Amino acid sequence: MESNDTKLTYQGTPIRIEPDEEESRKHIQEDFIALAHAGIDEIIRKQFVPWLKGEYYPDKEDDKVFAGLRVYSVTYHYGRIIAKYSPTKEEGYFGQFEFSFVSGDEYTAEMLEAAAMEVFVLHGRVVGFNAYDI
Repeated sequence: MESNDTKLTYQGTPIRIEPDEEESRKHIQEDFIALAHAGIDEIIRKQFVPWLKGEYYPDKEDDKVFAGLRVYSVTYHYGRIIAKYSPTKEEGYFGQFEFSFVSGDEYTAEMLEAAAMEVFVLHGRVVGFNAYDI
């Protein structure tokens, strides 16, 4: 096992720690439990899918878009975020999961080449979300 691998997975994709392995290992289990409790699929459905559809694909069906997403990478990092960039607008140490997606079927092919979703965890709960094209 490489040093940045964990035993955690999402849809069969290993969750890897990048960077700052030592500090991240101290927090990944607790933060993953908080993420799982909030519902990873629900976060993707309620936050990422609407972002992905945006103004160009409002008529696409959410369930079909969700089914057409393929996760190819999941990473985790625990670290300090300054207030300006913080999901809570306060400086703090956050767990950050990044899910990277590509299209997995024809339904999503025209709307997605590659995109990522970041989910922020603080003190045992999900506190923020961000998405962007890769």
